[in-house]
Amino acid sequence: MKASPILLFAGLMAAACSGTSTPPAATVAPKGVTPAWEGQTFARPDGTNGLLLDSREAREAATWVLPESNPGLASSGAFDLSEQIRPQGAAWAVPLPFRIPESQRRFAPAGMQVFVDDTEVFFTTTGVARRTGQWKFQGNMIVVGATQKPTSVRIEYPGVAQAIRRLDPTASGLTAAEFVDHRLLLDPQSREGLLMPVPTRGAWANVEIPEQATFTAHAAISPGPLAASSDGADVLLELATDAGTVLLAKTRVTPGPAFETWTADLSEHAGKTGTLVLRTADDDPTNDLVFLGSPQLVGTPRTPIKRVIVVGIDTLRPDHMGAHGYERDTTPELDAWAESAVIFDKAFTAAPRTRPSFRSATTGRLPLEAVCAPNLAETFDANGWATAGITANIHLNARFGFDKGSDFWWLDGKAKVDDQVDRAMAWLKENEHVNSYMFLHVMDPHIFYRAPAPYGRKWVKELGTDVKLPKPMFNRSDVYAWLRNGKLTEEMKDHIEALYDGEMSYTSAVLGKFLKDVDALEGETLVVLHNDHGEEFFEHGGFEHNHTLYQDVVNGLLWIRPPGGTGQRHARSQTPASITDIGATVLSFAGFEDLPEQDGQDLLPSLRGETRGTWTRPIPVAHLRYDADQWGVIWNDHKYIITTRTGAEELYDLANDPGETDNIAAQTDTALYATKLGEAHKIDIGPGWRIPVALSGAPLTLHLPAPATSAGIIDPETIANRRVNQAWGEVPPTTAEDVGSVTLEDDKQTLRITPGPKGRGMLYVRFDELPTGEVRLSRGDDARTTTVSSETATVSLGKSEFTIKPGTVLVPPPDEAARMRSCRSGIDDVDADSQQMLIDLGYLEGDAH
Repeated sequence: MKASPILLFAGLMAAACSGTSTPPAATVAPKGVTPAWEGQTFARPDGTNGLLLDSREAREAATWVLPESNPGLASSGAFDLSEQIRPQGAAWAVPLPFRIPESQRRFAPAGMQVFVDDTEVFFTTTGVARRTGQWKFQGNMIVVGATQKPTSVRIEYPGVAQAIRRLDPTASGLTAAEFVDHRLLLDPQSREGLLMPVPTRGAWANVEIPEQATFTAHAAISPGPLAASSDGADVLLELATDAGTVLLAKTRVTPGPAFETWTADLSEHAGKTGTLVLRTADDDPTNDLVFLGSPQLVGTPRTPIKRVIVVGIDTLRPDHMGAHGYERDTTPELDAWAESAVIFDKAFTAAPRTRPSFRSATTGRLPLEAVCAPNLAETFDANGWATAGITANIHLNARFGFDKGSDFWWLDGKAKVDDQVDRAMAWLKENEHVNSYMFLHVMDPHIFYRAPAPYGRKWVKELGTDVKLPKPMFNRSDVYAWLRNGKLTEEMKDHIEALYDGEMSYTSAVLGKFLKDVDALEGETLVVLHNDHGEEFFEHGGFEHNHTLYQDVVNGLLWIRPPGGTGQRHARSQTPASITDIGATVLSFAGFEDLPEQDGQDLLPSLRGETRGTWTRPIPVAHLRYDADQWGVIWNDHKYIITTRTGAEELYDLANDPGETDNIAAQTDTALYATKLGEAHKIDIGPGWRIPVALSGAPLTLHLPAPATSAGIIDPETIANRRVNQAWGEVPPTTAEDVGSVTLEDDKQTLRITPGPKGRGMLYVRFDELPTGEVRLSRGDDARTTTVSSETATVSLGKSEFTIKPGTVLVPPPDEAARMRSCRSGIDDVDADSQQMLIDLGYLEGDAH
């Protein structure tokens, strides 16, 4: 596990540096110290044959000699570009004076300020006109708006200076083992490994070269923060013995956009024992920031290889698969593979959209608890397994920490499933002699529904119609526009669904072959197939996903195949399950100790045929963004949903009403279901008041008829129909502080309310039981009263108005963005900057996931 992984200058990884103290001097290991390799004379931490040189144990066991500084790296983070201003259309441009990966130039780096004639201008993603007073990235330029050619343009970016400090062994304030521990992003790859600026030397004592030994690493010159580049450097692998030093392997690393795979056959040195030395060298060390991803020495496996492969299929709807009863033969290859797997018929996703669901699937935690929780890859990595993630969705990226713990991470937002499985199989074969964990993500069932021939129109042809869509390549917004304009016919709806089924067929064909190839690998392999959400096809009037919590989008695919299969045909489990259970299940299979906290349960007993109670726990679903905030729970073959803003409740009998057409909440006591929802989501829900307010003037006091358990202001974003994407940097138009503040006094019956600058919003008050009686609103000597029963009541004082709505109240927990901010505490400055960068990103378009 990486002690302090960062993406070296990926978008500079720099946040505002205010308050950052000067770090202490670096700790550099003294020369001549030779610690003994702990444990066996030659073993990977997992007990299989091999030495993983960038594992925590290996880094700390090595003797490191680091250079004191890096020539060529110096900057205060202030750049005066006044002499380089030139026209750019209707605006003005200056060259970008530091490196930012192209994929991250639609984001405003945190803490970066641009000044035109000493007046700050602000980041935009749209066009920059002369009068806008804004700036944006355009290629390797920064374009600024001004009415005429500016006299000066300057940039202040403390992140540059901070990134440079991180690359200086003395100024970084890190121990030598911490300094070399690194993560590097070279789009589209991210790798964990060792940062070894020239000249760095690492030495491991008492190493024996095994039989059939091979050394591998993925080398690169890490781009520094500034535009200057390296001329390349040598990396040498040596074995120092009493008889002298033997050169085992050597390579020249040159600057480039991708990692270079370095492989060396060391079988001729089998049986030799000594101190293994890895070092970098060059006549001119300027900007020679050598990085070695996943350097390892492996030989003939000593123990049976174990392997875990988790395949996440984006936007897959299980009831469009043959194994789940679909009338079209869309997925014959996957259905055949599942004949020796366990199919969980009552499985659910965590959310109707990508990021929260995959947070759960890759951590084993509930979506909000998963923010900054350890990834499964981190646990596998800490136990010596090779780890990888291969993804095709922009949300599954390094900025959100999805890559942490992965020796190899690949994000390609344009990848088709055949690209993904080729990359996956290449990595699996590269690591076939060591225990390995892989998360493989495929995007194809997601809109645009453009599967290649012969799959793309396979099911369209079977419709027997000549229907044409207004656009051959359409998005969610296009379909909703057609709906609003009355142009979307039933035939067009069928056509769209048939295109989706073509993607399902294509995905099944390619994944089916991949899974056969996996079966041919030696060792014991556990495979998990799951989705993140489904897809709506107008069953409840909507399309795509992220709008509801109905089965169309939260019905989960969860197929698990143990090593060698189940030994029976189409094993089905009726155990209620969630994709959150993936974590506990695969960690149980691996047999690790000291596991990170898990919210899911181990499903291995179900794979052995053991049955569990049908509904021993409630299954939570929530976290949609493109409609009113809702929370749901599945329990006792029923689904309960509550809308945060209104308290409207829905209850469906899934056993008898799988299409969720009959809401039985009105004729059912829903209190128990609300309790189960609170348990499942770990949130507060129960009797209370929702109080839409219009506040102004001086502070007020609201006197309650009975003691309350809690009270506060609901975040306005929570009750908005279309919430901004704060995790990508969008700024909400109104915050809770804008509405005001609420204090529940010690007597629990007095609310002190201070209006904010905007004043319109919603308060909540929670009780053990709904009270009735008199409510008094006062300000000084002025007071108004009303009587509250089970009906809505209103009380006003001056321009402040309170509308009290009794019912079931859900108190929303801190959201994703707030949790990313809070988990800055307890982590080092570099990771804190990475977290803050996520808050301040400027991603403003295309978030339909």
